[in-house]
Amino acid sequence: VWVQQLDGFAYGIFPEHTDGEILLNAEIRASKWTELHPSNKKKKNLSQEIPIFQLSINHGKNIQNGEYAYFVYLENEFTTKKMSDPDLQILSNTTSLQAATTKDEKVITAVFFDTKSILNTKRGKIKVSEPAIVLVEEHETHWSIAITDPTMDPKLTSIDIYSTINLNKKKESTSKEWEKLTINLPTGAQLGKPTLLKINKN
Repeated sequence: VWVQQLDGFAYGIFPEHTDGEILLNAEIRASKWTELHPSNKKKKNLSQEIPIFQLSINHGKNIQNGEYAYFVYLENEFTTKKMSDPDLQILSNTTSLQAATTKDEKVITAVFFDTKSILNTKRGKIKVSEPAIVLVEEHETHWSIAITDPTMDPKLTSIDIYSTINLNKKKESTSKEWEKLTINLPTGAQLGKPTLLKINKN
């Protein structure tokens, strides 16, 4: 299920990972510029009505273990084929681990809400020593791993990421042992900023 703005973003919902009723509204609504920002009070000739489309999920009043999954598509060219079969696969959608990947698994992203969760992919497994947001991306000559502490804990100076993914292409190994990578985190005003680690393949 997807919809595209005219010359703008496209939005999609994965029905197989979504509970409830998917609703689409496209209509003219009264504008509420001052509610969007107080400075709009000083602006003149603002339109009183604006066209709005809204893609939403109605879970009902009594939600128990509700689930939803959606994506925002940013490319300039949209095709029915591309949007009907997006290059995206959901690996986990739980309260402890949310993760998605491109179908070739060259880009894997995950939000770990605890340290017990293990992300399983076709290329290997990933876990972390602290709650974290992780982005693993394979390039032609190297891997990049970005990690951030979403809690912005000033006492946390590093996060360990464990992986069974073979990050070195020249290393021929079928070992399923965990490889530990310690990534130092920024401090002070930079708290919460992602840290990027580059691993060369040769």
